[in-house]
Amino acid sequence: MADVTIRPATADDLPFLLETMVEIANSPYYRRTREDLLADPRVRHYVEGWPRPSDVGVIAVRGERPVGVAWVRFFGEDERSDGFVSEDIPELAVGVDAAERGKGAGRLLMTAVHDAARAAGIRRTSLSVDRPNRAAEMYLAQGYQEVRSTENSRVMVLEL
Repeated sequence: MADVTIRPATADDLPFLLETMVEIANSPYYRRTREDLLADPRVRHYVEGWPRPSDVGVIAVRGERPVGVAWVRFFGEDERSDGFVSEDIPELAVGVDAAERGKGAGRLLMTAVHDAARAAGIRRTSLSVDRPNRAAEMYLAQGYQEVRSTENSRVMVLEL
């Protein structure tokens, strides 16, 4: 992974966050179009107004091309989605370009976003992961603990 670097995510990265969010939100249980996903407030709120003052995010870049992103965002009760635990625990979203998966970019992103979150005073993060998603094993290896489960997904929390 020596040719992949990590940098802070900025407002200029919004198009990449949008595309990544579409990929993340498309569940193996129910595929939807890009337009349908971005019209869904439970998907759109992950990126709307990026970046908010409390948002923390990092981008994995190979050369000039972004290949992955991880970000944490706080949500209120009225914005709750699958990975919501409480208003004081931001939810993590992470996505890696399909061609880059399994090469270590996800682990680099997770380490970097956790470090950036700690530096911002964040003490815990949550996430939701579909059951068949291979990334669940990476989350467990990072120290995430399952706090809620459904037939199709798991909600996990990490103490930073």
